Amino acid sequence: MVLESEKKTENDDELCSDKTIENLLNLPFETTALPKISPLIYQQLLKTMREGLWMIDANGITSFVNDQMAEILGYESSEMVGKSFFEFMDPSSRRDASVLFESRRDGISESHEFQFVTKLGERRWTVLVCSSFSNQSGQFQGAVATVYDISEKRREELVHRENEQSLRMLLEKLPVTAWSIDHDYRILSSYGHGLKQMGLENNQLVGTSLKDFVKRLDRETGDRLLAEHQKALEGESVQFESQAFGRVIYNILEPLQGSEGEPIGLIGISVDITERNESQRRLQESEAHQRAILNTAIDAILSVDEAGVIISANTASEKFFDYSQVELIGMFIHEILVSHFNIFNRPVGQKINCGNDLEMIYKPVAEMTGLKKRNIEMDQANLHWFALKRDGSKVPVEISTGQIDGIPMKTMVIRDVSSIRALQRQLVSITEDQERRIGQELHDDIGQEMTGAAMLTEALISDLKRLNMGSEVLELAERIQSRLARSRGVVRKLARGLALEVIDSTGLCHELEELSTSIRALHLLDCIWDPPERSLNIDPETATQLFRIAQEAVNNALKHSGATMIEIGLTEKLGLNSWELKITDNGKGISESIWNDEVGGMGLRIMRYRAKLIGGQMEFQVSAEAGTRVICNFQELA
Repeated sequence: MVLESEKKTENDDELCSDKTIENLLNLPFETTALPKISPLIYQQLLKTMREGLWMIDANGITSFVNDQMAEILGYESSEMVGKSFFEFMDPSSRRDASVLFESRRDGISESHEFQFVTKLGERRWTVLVCSSFSNQSGQFQGAVATVYDISEKRREELVHRENEQSLRMLLEKLPVTAWSIDHDYRILSSYGHGLKQMGLENNQLVGTSLKDFVKRLDRETGDRLLAEHQKALEGESVQFESQAFGRVIYNILEPLQGSEGEPIGLIGISVDITERNESQRRLQESEAHQRAILNTAIDAILSVDEAGVIISANTASEKFFDYSQVELIGMFIHEILVSHFNIFNRPVGQKINCGNDLEMIYKPVAEMTGLKKRNIEMDQANLHWFALKRDGSKVPVEISTGQIDGIPMKTMVIRDVSSIRALQRQLVSITEDQERRIGQELHDDIGQEMTGAAMLTEALISDLKRLNMGSEVLELAERIQSRLARSRGVVRKLARGLALEVIDSTGLCHELEELSTSIRALHLLDCIWDPPERSLNIDPETATQLFRIAQEAVNNALKHSGATMIEIGLTEKLGLNSWELKITDNGKGISESIWNDEVGGMGLRIMRYRAKLIGGQMEFQVSAEAGTRVICNFQELA
């Protein structure tokens, strides 16, 4: 008799046989007391299972897999049916599978983890829950397994183990200890480098009570640790420092919560900060020592950020500027320091131009195109600066700056050069007095003697003509008279240059023109005077110093360069009423050692002093192709 459940269906080719289902469920339909259920229903149940189902016969040949099982290994169901169970694993797994298959023959049901190989060659971890089935005579007929895909879980566990291992290795290298306890203070884990300092191994304390552990410490420290742990067990995040075994420890406690938010324990991390604290102590001592040095310095020392804001000041700065250290911090540097140019070109009542001054303090001088710079004195250490005191008075200063790599801050050392400026003026004055005395002596003594000789020569020529002497004697007397006249002119020009009195801006141009004329007459070389396009407005002292600078530069060119051409020029530059006095020659150029302050002569030093006295800067440029340029940059009055 054919049961209703054994009738053919339209989808019979896609479904397993009734016998297969009977074997799968190990429930013979003829003998079961359960209600008769159609095989179609069983097959629908199999198709809706989330797990894989794999059935093999007594020889290990696949007789059935559901779609979920086929999907796990990347096959179609039809591709797996009829193939040996061992074809879906690598050789190493086949040996283990053979042992397990034999246990199925013995009727042993069990679950275990197993690794299969997918159609694409990937390895897939699974959990198999296996059981065997036999016929009515007890003969082994095959086995069926429910298969759970745990590949993703295994990957997550592997990553977790790797992360945990990395964390453990890191903690073993660093002076860090990590631990966890439950709500009853029982230690669940403990590991890290810090344990070794206490003579312990990783997890050696597991199972012991924290209350027993703190007995190793002094009572005050132990009570503090238990109190802080109690806070964390009550749900509070805790951070505190403690001392143990002669070390300073920084502790962090974070509570652990259960599924309903209740506290179930905590995780603790401690870091040994003994060396850090010691380093901080030494750093503080070093900073205090440095502050003591700075505060004993006689120069004002300021630290300034990129925006020009003062961020620190030493004690000397208070006396220097008549502001307290508290008042100086937060001020802009341009409020207490200003260049010569801004002082003399700023309308009354107008604030100092912060941008111009900061640019001069922070920006390096641009390279001169086509010429090599030699000892260019345009950096912040040599500009003509003034410190502005609280009462508005000005003190001439020199500034030196320094900067630590990577730190956007400059340190400025500011020195009062009032006495130095006075000595420079005195030196220049002594030199000028000496030149003036020599010039006066040339004019009064040698000039008068030459005038007397000229008068005698003139009388001699008159007598020779009256006595009708020979033409040769008369010609010789006339030649002597001509030579004396030229010599008298040279002496007058020399005396005028040496005994020059204070001149004004108009007189400067006249004297420079006279200087070029005398060079042409006395040295028989081309000397060009290039006058300015407009008259300039400078005070008499500036005009006098500029002429002396030009005079010294011309003398240097005549002595050292071997030039055939010298040019003297006054040129207006762009911005802030800037001018330059430039003396250029086409000679061979002067060696580098000549420009060096330590080796060079007094003439070059005096040129620098003269420039500083008028708030100017000297530039010396030299090249084999272009000869030498001596440039004095200065400002006219606003």
